[in-house]
Amino acid sequence: PDLAAEETAWQALWEEYRSRCADGSMESEGGAELWRRVHWLRREIAFKNPLANTGPLIFAKHVPGMFSHQLTQYYGRYARPGGGLYVLEEPGRSMRCRALTSGLLPMGSYQQPEVCYEGDRVLFSFCAVDAPPEDPFRGQYGRYYHLYEIAADGTSLRQLTDGPYDDFAPRYLPDGRLLF
Repeated sequence: PDLAAEETAWQALWEEYRSRCADGSMESEGGAELWRRVHWLRREIAFKNPLANTGPLIFAKHVPGMFSHQLTQYYGRYARPGGGLYVLEEPGRSMRCRALTSGLLPMGSYQQPEVCYEGDRVLFSFCAVDAPPEDPFRGQYGRYYHLYEIAADGTSLRQLTDGPYDDFAPRYLPDGRLLF
């Protein structure tokens, strides 16, 4: 891609950075604004690359569990309500998102979407949660993450696992089997 304008802008930002370092103003609000402009320009440069035209991206909005410890994020008993699965339709060009599971499941917590090799199905972990646990140290017994699958267009939702275990980190294998 033609990056002549971006190169000129990058040089101007570099000069402003050097000037702010010399006069000590990098620690001011102006320094924070410069940081934002540098990162915005870096983003523009990255998305000018034709390979960055990736198409839709799926992501889970996940409300962290009751503890900051990594392992407790995977226990349904510590889950808090909120979140969902969303599709960023045009990454790098628009922030427009489509809710994939809206209205299909009760309030709960979502994790780890995984798109199948064909791109037409998505695995994810879900735990039904209507309120945070009353006791943050013991959690809410009886809540578990289970695996679900949904079509990429938001249809054909089905639950794949159940029982008194937390099922998470699902992966499609090339032969069609699942690993979690």
